[in-house]
Amino acid sequence: MPGIRTRMSQRAACISIFILLFCAYAYIHQIDAWNHNSRMDALHALVVRREMNIDVYAKNTGDKAFVNGHFYSDKAPGIFFLAIPSFAASSAVLTALHINVESSAGWFLASWMTVIGSVGMLAAAGGAAFYSILCDWMSRRLAFMATVFVFLGAAPFPYATTLFSHSGALGLLTMSLWMLIKRAPAHDALARNILRCGLDLALVGTAGVVVALLLFAPMNSTRLAALSTLIISLFSVGALYLILGKRVHRPGKFASLMKNISSRHLLAGLLAGLAAISEYPAAIAAAGFLILAWKDGRRVAICMAAGMSIPVGAILAYNTAVFGSPFSIGYMYTVFTLQNAPPSLLGFVLPSPSVLSFLLFSPMRGLFFWSPFLLLMFAGIPAVLARSRFVGRVLLAVIVAHVTVITAHLLPTGGAALGPRHLAPIVPLIGFFAGSGLRRLPRTGVALGALSVGMTTMATLISVMPPERIKDPLADFYLPRLLTGALAPNLGRSLGLSPFWSIGIFVFTLIIVGWWIWKKIPG
Repeated sequence: MPGIRTRMSQRAACISIFILLFCAYAYIHQIDAWNHNSRMDALHALVVRREMNIDVYAKNTGDKAFVNGHFYSDKAPGIFFLAIPSFAASSAVLTALHINVESSAGWFLASWMTVIGSVGMLAAAGGAAFYSILCDWMSRRLAFMATVFVFLGAAPFPYATTLFSHSGALGLLTMSLWMLIKRAPAHDALARNILRCGLDLALVGTAGVVVALLLFAPMNSTRLAALSTLIISLFSVGALYLILGKRVHRPGKFASLMKNISSRHLLAGLLAGLAAISEYPAAIAAAGFLILAWKDGRRVAICMAAGMSIPVGAILAYNTAVFGSPFSIGYMYTVFTLQNAPPSLLGFVLPSPSVLSFLLFSPMRGLFFWSPFLLLMFAGIPAVLARSRFVGRVLLAVIVAHVTVITAHLLPTGGAALGPRHLAPIVPLIGFFAGSGLRRLPRTGVALGALSVGMTTMATLISVMPPERIKDPLADFYLPRLLTGALAPNLGRSLGLSPFWSIGIFVFTLIIVGWWIWKKIPG
């Protein structure tokens, strides 16, 4: 038939979607937020000064922990771990260009490149995985539209432009879910290759840290505990490397076990574990994914749990080295405390219906206010349950559990933020149901999706940190700043364009490229 040869394959569509999302996320950069600065401080301290404490940089953030006379980032360390390569690369590039990384210009440029190479890349990859999952549930064009509405019309977009953990965690969770429920022979080969590369890096990196501790660190009790944990991690990663590569051949049950190792589920566990150590509430989704794996058999679940154990080992080593105990976390030593806060257990109180309503529907933080496309989840639930009752029930249980936990959080709003940022990790799961709802209500879905993309894009171009005192950020913060051209830094502005031209070119390019991809994807 005429035109068939011009259609995109699913693989080409995934690559195109990744590039579209990645470029959109890279165009804008958000700065001057405590959350962002806390991780950047830790990266500068580690890479530039070869220290774990952030004493030199502590004044530019309130998100810090104070332990044994030193300041440290109080954030979950997953994104910090994942951002080290991109920060090190950006530092090397700036040094080659004779730009001091510690200068104002160097700090800004390194920050932008680090965000692009970490959370931006993870969120874009999550969008490609999201599209691939939906292609098994609906037409490819509808799957593409749902992907755009979720990854440019909800939390993935704003939080992929700053070094917050949310977009990185949701990207990791989406890729983990893709590995679990997408049935494709190529997945095992792809997972095996990715894992081998990752384990190569993990072996070299962990061995390097062990050698550094032996050569340079004073052998007090904290350092000895950290060294012991790292050595255990080194042996664990080495064992997985041998099993994955089948380099050990022994008769009997052990050889049979190695032969049946599922690299796909190992990778799914690794991704889910990284999400959990990046954004602690993402552990709820990771547990749900483990249940999905268990449905395929005990061996599969064990493989996934083995993958999860690598990030868990990394965070236990980090906690021991920084806070003196594997089970101590930064939030236990944070210098920021809520005034007049009620008594709580580790920052949580009883869930509140009023907080639930605030997080879902209010103009200030409402998930469905800022991303109305996600309302289609209620229309999509029956379709998902009809297709796979088990998968639908597990994902719904994860969504309900996550929302309940965040409703009980002492700071459920997440401070100054665009939308309910603590709900961000489950946005792709809600989007999974919303995508099925788009199939049932296409016209309503397109209208709600366009509204979601419009509001989220406008807000992201301006700021992901509207002041907390403003009850209606859309009317009282974003629209006035849009009219005056008060924007966050973006590529157009950096090239000397006026605020409105920088917006116009960005939006026009998104529309043209998105339309081209949609036309190339088979209906």
